[in-house]
Order: sequence, then structure tokens, then C-alpha cells
Amino acid sequence: MRVIKVLVLHLAFVALFLLVLDRLAAMLLAEPALSRPKAVGTETRTLATWPLRSDPALGWALAPPPEKPDEMGQGYQLSHAGIGLRWLPGTMDMGPPLVMLVLGDETAFGPTGPLQDTFGGGIKRATEERLRDRTMAVATAAVPGYDALQMCLQFKRLTSLRPHLALFCFSAGQTLAPTAPLWRPTSIRPALTKELLYRPSLAQALYLGIDRLTGGTEVSGVSWDVAPERIRQDAAEDFGA
Repeated sequence: MRVIKVLVLHLAFVALFLLVLDRLAAMLLAEPALSRPKAVGTETRTLATWPLRSDPALGWALAPPPEKPDEMGQGYQLSHAGIGLRWLPGTMDMGPPLVMLVLGDETAFGPTGPLQDTFGGGIKRATEERLRDRTMAVATAAVPGYDALQMCLQFKRLTSLRPHLALFCFSAGQTLAPTAPLWRPTSIRPALTKELLYRPSLAQALYLGIDRLTGGTEVSGVSWDVAPERIRQDAAEDFGA
């Protein structure tokens, strides 16, 4: 009986130790320097060249920019999950806001204009014009090049936001594939397993720390070629003919 009690105490201590480590790791993930990769090139950063970093579960993810011009830094924050989010906050004096989470590829990301003029910003304005007594906060988690599977995995990471509405908006991501050496998950079951192992804050912090120590650079050249294995000939029966 004494042996069992000692074993239980040891297991409880290990669980508490890991819990504390995970909480500390979550605090580290809010520090942009940990997820900021080494910049490629010295050209001035623009909205269309927002940096991407390597991600073991999703292939790549948004990273904090090495410098923050006004139009890039507006509304930008790093979530506790280590995912780059761009926020359009609600009006603070109008009570708790409606929260909308926008996921997608470059279409929803909006690389050619300021955040308030992107897909999510337009919905925020239209909603607040019609619901004068409510305000809306928009979290834009769209990443250039993402397909439906990557958005699904990212949505699972961001469920802690508890949005009232989640919108998935993408263009041709399903028929395009990244060129080497870029990689993305291609099937749901292995992707979910990998995401489960990477989900703890401690695992994310360790990955990012090792990536920085080994000189990890930002993911560059997100160029896309049509992937033959993702394309098939149109079938007349698909259209009810």
C-alpha cells in the first residue's frame, strides 16, 4: 500500500511539473522573438510580403514581422497558441463584442491593403452598420497558400477563442500544391495525430526554440504550381447532365 502511495505522489508531482512547464511555455509563445524567424533579404517589408515561418503540423504559419510599419502593426498580436492573428477589436464601450474568426488563404488574408479593408474588415463594417447596438471583433487567421485541411487544423488550434462565427474563405488552394521544399499535410488522420502531439504549449515552444537555435529562416518563395494529382477531368454527371 505504501508503494502505491509513493507511486501516486510521484505521478502527481510529475503531472504538476509538466503543467507548470506548459504554462511557462504558453507565456513564452506570446513573445514575438521566439516565433520570429531569420529574415530573408533586406528589402522593406510590405503587406504583400508578410513573413511566414516553418510549422511542423501545418507546413507554414504567420510570423511576427522583423519590423512593424504602421500599416502592418495595426491590430497585430500573437495568440497564446503561437499562431499569428491580426485583430480588428470591437468598440470597448459597447459591451462584449460579437467575435468572428476568419480563416482562409491569400484571398481572405488580403495582402494588398490595410487590415480594415480586407474580407473581415468589410464584414465588420457591414455588421455594425446594421446592428447599431452591437460591436464586432474580427480575428483574421488567414494564411497565404492554405488549403481546406490546413484551415481545419488551424481552426482546431483556435477554438479557445470561442468565436460566435467562423468563416472559411479560400480560392484555388485545393487544386494547387506548394513547390519544394515547402510541404503541407495531405490527409486528415496523420495530420490530426501530428497536430495532437504538437498542440501542447511546451512542444510548440521547444520546436520554435530549436528552430531558432539552428538558424531557422522565414519560409520564402510561396509560389504555386498546378499539381496533376489534384486535378481530374470534368465529368458530365457531376453537373447533372
